[in-house]
Amino acid sequence: MSTTIRRLLPYALSIVGLLVLAAIGIFAESTPARRDLEPFSKPIFIGAKAPAQRLAFGMIDAMDLPFGWHRVRTNDIRVGGGIGRYSTWSPSLVDRPGLIVNEDLMIFSDPNVAVQVYEREVTDAVPAQYANKWIQPDDLQFTGHADRMKIACLPSKVARQNGVTVVVEPESQIAGEIHYSCVVIGLYGDTVLSLRGNVFQKRWLTMTQFRRLIERLDSKLEVARTP
Repeated sequence: MSTTIRRLLPYALSIVGLLVLAAIGIFAESTPARRDLEPFSKPIFIGAKAPAQRLAFGMIDAMDLPFGWHRVRTNDIRVGGGIGRYSTWSPSLVDRPGLIVNEDLMIFSDPNVAVQVYEREVTDAVPAQYANKWIQPDDLQFTGHADRMKIACLPSKVARQNGVTVVVEPESQIAGEIHYSCVVIGLYGDTVLSLRGNVFQKRWLTMTQFRRLIERLDSKLEVARTP
């Protein structure tokens, strides 16, 4: 063995030793790190999809509405004891009152709270003093997967005042089209759906298209709550 090799051998062995120790250290550190993360990878609700995932899945998308509709706004809803989100869709590029569909979706950690919110939403959407004016059109006679569902349409203008729906000016037409202001309130276990839209005879959003929207959201929410 040459003098040069004999002089460099201790350094080479030291480097190999350091590499071995580093590899052992990396393996020892990575194992407990993986163990620490395992509990957090489980669903928040055992046996069900994570609430945030269910919330996103249950929102309206472009395939649920006729061609040309687009989302004009969306945001989170502040919900006590849960999470929520709303979105507004329109077939028009400009803000035209009456040509919108609104969806509110709320998921609660306590299903009993969801029941209370459902009942309150129904009361607000269909005020007792106007209950005789609301109808459920034949096209919307619908039995879906909801535990409870309220579908009602009013052939007149409505507005929200101080958080309550009130009749503003009864009329049968908007922009030359006979229309209904329709609401759908659904209860799916711990989830409450609130859907509102103006439905017309011939264009924008017909009763057949609105029913299809209800059916698609109903199917989504059933899938979302299935383990």
